[in-house]
Amino acid sequence: MVQVRDQAKKWFKSYLTGRSYCVIHGGRTSDTVLVTCWVPWGSVLGPQLFVLYTAELADLAAKYGVKLHAFADDNQLHVHCDLSNVSSSVKMLERCISAISQWMSANRLKLNADKTKLMWAGTKYTVVSLLLDRDLTLTIGTDTVAVADTVRVLGVLFTLDLALEKHATSVSVKCFYQLRQL
Repeated sequence: MVQVRDQAKKWFKSYLTGRSYCVIHGGRTSDTVLVTCWVPWGSVLGPQLFVLYTAELADLAAKYGVKLHAFADDNQLHVHCDLSNVSSSVKMLERCISAISQWMSANRLKLNADKTKLMWAGTKYTVVSLLLDRDLTLTIGTDTVAVADTVRVLGVLFTLDLALEKHATSVSVKCFYQLRQL
């Protein structure tokens, strides 16, 4: 674990404490609110401090045999499995997500189940047979996450068979629209 000391610690403390905000709309100003845990919006340090703050999540996921990829405030969990142990992989993911949710609650964060997506990837034959034969949803607390047929990762649309046809179509549509606007 990295420790920040001396002058650097004083700088971080002065940067992160004593912050307040108010909202100005239509010439009216709201009450000023003292912020107890926050990094100033638009700050270059915001994403870096958030990554440091959530660094423990990778270790937590690894305890469950799950790989975690973090992109600012988006996290992706990956599990590789054979068709024979899909059910155990679902249970492992559910336990991992539950542990992550508990960690987030303890650290003043919230797992947003509405934005959570589940995708099984493989060949067309494997994925189709997998999805037709079993109910492979995730349960997160009281929420159920169904299988999505496409997932956006860093702006790229992926399908279950990891083909990029939908992404290429989406980019083409957007480019054509922009050309028409010119």
